[in-house]
Amino acid sequence: MTSFASLLAYIKLEKLKFAHKLNHFALKAKIYLAASKAAWNELYNIKRNGCVT
Repeated sequence: MTSFASLLAYIKLEKLKFAHKLNHFALKAKIYLAASKAAWNELYNIKRNGCVT
């Protein structure tokens, strides 16, 4: 039996696919790139300031 959370995640993914006109591989790559940039920016801030902002 499918859980409610997995069904909700599937619906959200389908909404994103239609809104951005991308397939799930392209969405995954876009999300991964944004997360990677955020992580590198945070690392830069830590090195520069010595603390997390």
